[in-house]
Amino acid sequence: LLIESSEFLSSTNEEIIADGAEIVYRVIIYEGTREGAEGAKTIFETNHPGVTAYFAFQTPKFVIEVGDFKSKGKAKKLQNSLFEEYPRSIVVKRKAKLIMVGN
Repeated sequence: LLIESSEFLSSTNEEIIADGAEIVYRVIIYEGTREGAEGAKTIFETNHPGVTAYFAFQTPKFVIEVGDFKSKGKAKKLQNSLFEEYPRSIVVKRKAKLIMVGN
């Protein structure tokens, strides 16, 4: 089980943050209602089982972010490969602390 916390970042942050979090790049594939986000996450996970999807509330909307990349270039590659399904997707930079729990 993977538990994750993240925050929005400016582009001036360092790669490793003092609290142990890292800078990662993700692709936002959905922004909107809770029901829409839940549906988008389910569909994405079914169609792309090897890519992690995150459900979050960012006032005033729900978002689905996918992937965890150390470089913006790799996130852009994912975004490009998803263009047919998610033409309005965007790459974002996050501060994320990934914690492994259990087996």
